[in-house]
Amino acid sequence: IKWHPKLPYLFFSTKYHFTHHFLLYKTNNIQPKKILSIRNILKFDISGNILWIVNEIEHVRKLHFIIEKDSVTEAIFPIYLKPINFFVFNSISDIFVIVLNETRNIFLYSASTLDYKFTRIGELISNYNEKTIESCYDVETFEKLPGLLMINLETYVKGMKIIFTAISFNHGLKWTHIKAPNRVENLTCEWPSCYLQLKLECPKDYKTKSIKTNEHSLSTMIAYGTIYKGIKEIYSGIFVSVDAGYTWELSPKLINNIVMIDSGGIFIGLPKSLHAIYYSLNFGRIWKSVEISKNSLIPMEVYYDTIKASLAATIIAVDDINQKWYFLKIDFTNVIKNKCTKDDYEEYTIGVHKKAECFQGKKGITYRRRHDIVCRNIIHELPKIEPINCPCTSDDFGCTFGAFKVNEKCYWDPDVDIEKQMTYVCRQGEFILRPSLVKKLSDDVCELNNRWVNQKTDICEFTEEHNSISILVGSKIKYTTVDDTYELKFVDIPIALRNHGFIKAYGINFIKRCLYLLNETGIIQICYNAPELIIQPTVKIFLHDPTVLGILVDKITKSIFYYNKTIISIINENSQHRKTLYKSVDQIIFSTLFSSQGTIACVYRVSGRANKIYCLHII
Repeated sequence: IKWHPKLPYLFFSTKYHFTHHFLLYKTNNIQPKKILSIRNILKFDISGNILWIVNEIEHVRKLHFIIEKDSVTEAIFPIYLKPINFFVFNSISDIFVIVLNETRNIFLYSASTLDYKFTRIGELISNYNEKTIESCYDVETFEKLPGLLMINLETYVKGMKIIFTAISFNHGLKWTHIKAPNRVENLTCEWPSCYLQLKLECPKDYKTKSIKTNEHSLSTMIAYGTIYKGIKEIYSGIFVSVDAGYTWELSPKLINNIVMIDSGGIFIGLPKSLHAIYYSLNFGRIWKSVEISKNSLIPMEVYYDTIKASLAATIIAVDDINQKWYFLKIDFTNVIKNKCTKDDYEEYTIGVHKKAECFQGKKGITYRRRHDIVCRNIIHELPKIEPINCPCTSDDFGCTFGAFKVNEKCYWDPDVDIEKQMTYVCRQGEFILRPSLVKKLSDDVCELNNRWVNQKTDICEFTEEHNSISILVGSKIKYTTVDDTYELKFVDIPIALRNHGFIKAYGINFIKRCLYLLNETGIIQICYNAPELIIQPTVKIFLHDPTVLGILVDKITKSIFYYNKTIISIINENSQHRKTLYKSVDQIIFSTLFSSQGTIACVYRVSGRANKIYCLHII
């Protein structure tokens, strides 16, 4: 039996004795109405305003949604995905589903409510598990900020598995860890050795969320979390964020619960035992307290006036000794007398970077009051922000059905129909044209150009997903794919290199589809990522430095590592900003990069020795 949180309906199911069909009914307290007859129903639940059902047919579990006018729609997943459980969450026009696969892999899929075709957007998801409840998974969505997600993910640091909270500002396509305070318990806290894990509980009902927000102050969030150093817990308590969940700060350790009043402008902090009431007028930066003589009170509930001009709240508490009930009123009316003005607010755009960045194609999302101003909040009275549209970037695009995004590029999902993957039959050594696998995200309003919708060029099977390997032979780069055959047949890439001098080394960025050549003058960049570039690839001098001995392309940092006899440096592919990483007093002979480990190794010859002695240095 499930109550719908937004509609006056009760849903319940019954089993038909003879056919083993399950009948699903809804009622508005007048008369039950049958809305569905389905075999082998395993469970049904409600997420937001969506009713979802799981059933099993011929040992395959299916997910269905009941939408407007009681019509039933089946979720469409890649054909070879074998789910054994679903956890459903929704955010206005999107549905997010965590799929527990029969291989025990855990994937995050998303779909639009327009077509219910689910594409994979994440993995390595951590579960929420307490002894008293069934293990489950949680994705935090935000109704007023569609596309903003939080989830607990797993990774390994120095061989140890850690679970941290990650945030996405573009519907789950790009994730980054949330930022813990810089110092905790007199210890420096730096990622990844120190990290914050918010307590994202599976909702017992869909009225409560793990992260508290305010409908007017969208950038303000409150959550319970734990900071770990390695695998050791160093702090647990209530955390506050004023930038929509990206960075978090501590609240006083005795506080067990925070309630926001005055449209998010005033925080009231309550300990487990009500010996004092804490409050903050500047979003948790400074806390003050009011002592209470009766210290055996346990706070049960807080109610505050919904009248916009009121700054009062009522705390209901029970005496732990005599079980009597108490009502405590806290009123800030005489403390905060002046109303805010529009100049006390800034237009704020949420995201990982500076407030001038864009969020889902626009700049200017919400208002944020200056923390150094104490005044009565008028954020609900401010004029509606007219956002400025931004040019599209890769963050504004997801993948079409059957593909998933890795490092800003869409790849075929291994669970899709293999025949669909084989649509593009080609011969090694040839350029190919593919239809774009990207699509603009729902609700994104960025300014589109042909770059994102045109066909894409590539070199047949010269890609990461084809497990290709390449070698430099004179002035030619040859490649092949590693498969089950014993004989490797190398072919030339279809880009002429003979006019670029003596090539000493090369690197490839498969995502940007750019080639980097090291010759006598420095580094040359040749890109082949658009149809017009098949005829004439773009060639530019990327770095003029005749002393460079070797180059390494790092897709993780989007940079080129290069070295000469004494220095190892890095240059960004986009900005071409350069930085020296290491200087050696001895002659560097060779260097290589292990990007997944964040490690550089270099071999140098020890100077001042009669015999040739070489040393390996790890950075």
